Amino acid sequence: MPSAPAEPRTVVPLTGQDARWEKHNTDRENRILQAAVELIELSDAGADVTIAQIAERAGLAKSVLYRRFTGRDELDRRIRSFIAAQLSAAFDSELDYTQGTIRQIISRTILVLVDWVSDHPKLVEFMRTGPSADDDDLDAVSSLAKSVARRANEIMSALATSIGMADNDFQPLTSALVTMTDGSVRQWIRDPDVTMSRGSMVDTLTSYVWFVVDGEIRARGLTVDPDMQVLAVISALLGPQPPS
Repeated sequence: MPSAPAEPRTVVPLTGQDARWEKHNTDRENRILQAAVELIELSDAGADVTIAQIAERAGLAKSVLYRRFTGRDELDRRIRSFIAAQLSAAFDSELDYTQGTIRQIISRTILVLVDWVSDHPKLVEFMRTGPSADDDDLDAVSSLAKSVARRANEIMSALATSIGMADNDFQPLTSALVTMTDGSVRQWIRDPDVTMSRGSMVDTLTSYVWFVVDGEIRARGLTVDPDMQVLAVISALLGPQPPS
């Protein structure tokens, strides 16, 4: 017997007061999370940052934090998500294929990672201590890496589709590149005997990533110049177009 159709959900619009209160809560939560991030960076590596310290730095009573979060686990997850969101936004900005050559896009994206890991080692280690708010199965760094690989695949797939390439799934490639880059940067940071400069590390990884991408492109029967603007590469691969 067919089930009865579901009742349509009624969407109640926010009143002006509701919207202001929601913004107030969001602003307050961001103050809490930003205060936690600042304290992690100021504290000794691995030191616990207490709720009392976070509340004091945010200029709020401890009771506000207890009302806002169900417990320390949720707070830590939200802190990791807050950090990851900032880094993810930086990656998204540099992955903009409408600006720059292939080599420039690879280089500036790697530079974001190298700079951030170099400048914020305590935040990196904190993110490795547990999951974010959105993924129970991975620590926050691994979850972010998965997200970046997925975003890179979306971009490469869209570009492949735009030139009529039937096989447009690059997920194995982008996952491998992100894993390789993350592992190389992590080793570079942790090895006290490494003398390679930050700039040299970026240049080296840029070359490695391009070698792999170039191999994949050639395997699909195409050749591209990494020093051409991406939009120019697409136009060249499409060839002359009939007049509209």
